[in-house]
Amino acid sequence: MMNRRFLLSIIICAFVSLTAAFSQDRQTRVENGLVEAVSMYNDGEFSSARKLLNSLVSLDPQNDAVCYYLGLCDFALRDMDGAESYLSRALALDPGNYWYHDRLAAFYMALNRVPQAIGVYEGMIKAFPRTSDPYYALVSLYARNNQGDKMLEVLDRIVEMSGESPQIFVMQGDANMASYEDSLALTYYEKALALDPEYAPAILGKAEALRLQRRYDDYFDYLDKYISSDYVMPEGKSDYLQTLFHNMDGRFFQNFQPRLDSLASKVVTLHPQDSTVLQCVGSYYFNTGRLEEAKEHFRSNKELHPDSYGAAAMYVQFLSYSGDFQEMAEECERAFQAFPYEPAFQEYKVIAYYSMQDYESALRENEKIIAMYPKDPERLLNAYSTGGDLYHRTGDMQKCYDCYEKALKIDPDNALCLNNYAYFMCLEGKKLNKALKMSKKAVELEPDNASYLDTIGWILHLKGKDEDAKTYFKRAMIYGGKDSYECLSHYAQVLEALKETDLSKYYYDLAKEKQAEEEQ
Repeated sequence: MMNRRFLLSIIICAFVSLTAAFSQDRQTRVENGLVEAVSMYNDGEFSSARKLLNSLVSLDPQNDAVCYYLGLCDFALRDMDGAESYLSRALALDPGNYWYHDRLAAFYMALNRVPQAIGVYEGMIKAFPRTSDPYYALVSLYARNNQGDKMLEVLDRIVEMSGESPQIFVMQGDANMASYEDSLALTYYEKALALDPEYAPAILGKAEALRLQRRYDDYFDYLDKYISSDYVMPEGKSDYLQTLFHNMDGRFFQNFQPRLDSLASKVVTLHPQDSTVLQCVGSYYFNTGRLEEAKEHFRSNKELHPDSYGAAAMYVQFLSYSGDFQEMAEECERAFQAFPYEPAFQEYKVIAYYSMQDYESALRENEKIIAMYPKDPERLLNAYSTGGDLYHRTGDMQKCYDCYEKALKIDPDNALCLNNYAYFMCLEGKKLNKALKMSKKAVELEPDNASYLDTIGWILHLKGKDEDAKTYFKRAMIYGGKDSYECLSHYAQVLEALKETDLSKYYYDLAKEKQAEEEQ
């Protein structure tokens, strides 16, 4: 008879061998499956890859690579909770993997979760103290998070690792600028320029520090060097000048117009065909009231870049703002021929004719939009709404109402159409109940719109409900009604009907003053 102890030993050995074989088979399945899943991921088959990886993680929950790729798949499929969970898990399983740190930080950056990204990068520089990329990433993040002190600490460590450079000095200068230490920032920019006198970021940084110290002569000298630099792209120059021109007030312009004009002239001389430069300088002249100079630059930009929709649109917008509606209509026609799939030019043409009070031409162009875009609800809504106003101007009220009916079929809650339809009906004294219903809806949608409050108040007046009308007109006065001759006049008539003579006279006088202003 076989010894029991010997038999038990055989059973245990067999079980261990079987378990090891099973474990080895499982590991092989996981490794092979991971290769297949990675291939799927690289081919953009994220759902299939995630399905396979889910089966693998159940076989081997401690496999960091499986968790990592599950996190990537979840991110690609916009499952942010899953992505964060698996990427964090992969990093916890293998904290020495550089790419796990890097991808988790990138994940947080994609979601603009700056504090979490900072935490990951701070862990990276502890784990990889001689790798420079995490340090630079931290500098940027500390800057975004207004942590100037920490930013400077990291920059000091970069200097210890890599030595001094113009780039590092500029970053140190920028960090001090962010902390409102412009004098200290200036010393760093000067150190950068001592190493490289042509280093453009240092030139601009020094210019900005000088501007903050109100050392304007020196500021413009350094800004002139920046604009003259061959190492700065035209877009960079125009971006800075655009910000400068946009933020300056009238006093700054008065004090420094010759220097500002010189900068504008210089950047165009250096880059006469660059679209961003021409738009920037055109905007500068327009905003400072010099329309001929602005027109020259916008037109030049449009002519130099005939394939640019933006250049054409900018010129049309300029013509609109400057009130040159005849040329605007002609330019819209040319632009629409060049960009037949851009309906904005056709719509601008309607605006041009409307502004010239050529309502027949405006209607003709508006009807073209309706014919061109029969399946575009937003464009049709706008065209029908415009048509309603235009037909009112020409006196064809039936077509006016037809346009508003069509517009409200597209958007029953369009407050503008509801208000205008109601107002035009009440002007004719027709269907006041229907007009009141629509007007109430418009006011519910936009309760602080003085024009809509004027409409409902006037309809109530026509229906003999002057006390109710007064309530709406009082609100209209609060929300801008005093800027409208029509609203003031209507309120005065309502007060007169209520025999509030003194108050009625007061608003009649205001209405006359406003009318005189509008006629000037």
